[in-house]
Amino acid sequence: MSLRGKQYLSLAVMAAGFLMIWMLRGWLAVLGLLVALAGVVLGLLVLRCPSCGSPLWPHPGQFCRHCGAKIEWNKKGN
Repeated sequence: MSLRGKQYLSLAVMAAGFLMIWMLRGWLAVLGLLVALAGVVLGLLVLRCPSCGSPLWPHPGQFCRHCGAKIEWNKKGN
């Protein structure tokens, strides 16, 4: 999966969590909060620079902020 695909997956999980918070009330909304937090953790774990391994999330760009390597967002296998 490309880095862009991983980014979309993380955002989709967060959006699902926020949708659950909005739709469910009471204690069930806690489940939505846990799903949204899982999206954040997923983003932190999978969105990493292929060169140095530092996190690219939450401010992804064209270059790694730590090592300066160009990030190929659409390249498969990142």
